[in-house]
Amino acid sequence: MLICVIYGIFCLVTGCCLGSFLGLCAVRMQREESLWNPRSHCDHCGHGLRLWELVPLAGYFLNDGHCRYCGAPIPARYFWQEVLTGLLFLLAGLQTPPGLMLLVRWSIL
Repeated sequence: MLICVIYGIFCLVTGCCLGSFLGLCAVRMQREESLWNPRSHCDHCGHGLRLWELVPLAGYFLNDGHCRYCGAPIPARYFWQEVLTGLLFLLAGLQTPPGLMLLVRWSIL
């Protein structure tokens, strides 16, 4: 039972992290910016985000949906895309045992 819980948490966290990265890719490609430089930052003030602010979902909750430096609101779409991707990865994980087929399903998502 504990293994199932750990596996579910792994699927959820993996999905949230990937959702966060894909959101970053979408925004930066739209603006024709590099995916790698500069590091993640507030779109309003440009201040670089620290490691704990990059943790999917937690960073949004810890700062109450606002930049902790300038107070600008963080768009809720970032939060919801992380939640949705995490839940989809969890759902795929619950239907598929760990292995190649799970990676295929995650790739399709």
